[in-house]
Amino acid sequence: MSDAQTDQLSIVEDLQSEYQKLFDECKPKHTETKAQIDSTLSNIAQMKNLPIAQIETTLKSSTDDLLSPILMASNNKIKKLYVTSLSIIKKLVSYGLIFQK
Repeated sequence: MSDAQTDQLSIVEDLQSEYQKLFDECKPKHTETKAQIDSTLSNIAQMKNLPIAQIETTLKSSTDDLLSPILMASNNKIKKLYVTSLSIIKKLVSYGLIFQK
């Protein structure tokens, strides 16, 4: 496996880890947020099965899906969720999947 392939898989695994952390920090009463995060986790897990060349394209075309649970988590106004959400946004920017505006 080339370095580029390893990098693509590590990005997916890193994002999966961060979204799992966000899911774990949600309180049980935030069912809509947890459902949205779970949906995003499922989509990220499916990306692992894609050919390496398609992973980056798929990630870039799914930015709305990646940002949606972050917005929902932020609406809950819980500090832990804010911190984790900011961490995810920072990674999305550093991976070039979203742009700072």
